[in-house]
Amino acid sequence: MTDTETAAELARLGEAYFATQHSYDPYNATLLGVEEFDGLSFDPSRQASERTAQELAAIGRQVREIDTAGLTGAQRVDHGVLTALVEGARSDAEHSLWAANASAKSYVSRQGLIFQAVPAMTVASAEAAARYLGRLSMIGATLDALGQRYLAEAADGRTPTAVGVDHAISQLEGYVPAGSSWTPAFTTWDGRVSRRSTSCTSTPRPRASTCATKSTVTSPGPARRSPT
Repeated sequence: MTDTETAAELARLGEAYFATQHSYDPYNATLLGVEEFDGLSFDPSRQASERTAQELAAIGRQVREIDTAGLTGAQRVDHGVLTALVEGARSDAEHSLWAANASAKSYVSRQGLIFQAVPAMTVASAEAAARYLGRLSMIGATLDALGQRYLAEAADGRTPTAVGVDHAISQLEGYVPAGSSWTPAFTTWDGRVSRRSTSCTSTPRPRASTCATKSTVTSPGPARRSPT
């Protein structure tokens, strides 16, 4: 492979990483200002995480196989950065820490990422409007699938912290419209059923509401401390 071909291969792999990572995590792409992925929502399934980890592993192997002797100094820096980025993204997809941490107050909060990214989208053209509406149409299914992933991970022993789950529920309650109420039921890690009755009233601030929440827990037996 000539020096020119080597440089072209490095550039190709960089583009492959860019497309793979941002297709897997398009909301983060939005926050980074990469608009071409704004029409996508993420797939929170285990299959998507495993597939992405495998694709990134393949890209990483090809990057490591590049002979850097023929690269310029700047290209060697690019090679080193790409090597680190691909491995970091592969590890993130493989371990999927976010799937075991249902929370609203950490970097790994997937539903929090949606709430951050959608308002950050710009709609300055017909194409941007189509991406925006397309993403909105997918969010409901994404959240349903995310809930199923949380349940699957918890069933396998990857139990989220109680405070994280409570923060996540409180975050969702913040989006309940004024004048409405809901009573979701959640089964805790030890089999207890938690019901949170929430009612919301309007506040003087525009488009804001205040929610009052009452939690009740029904336990079939003695409560146990969550394992650490």
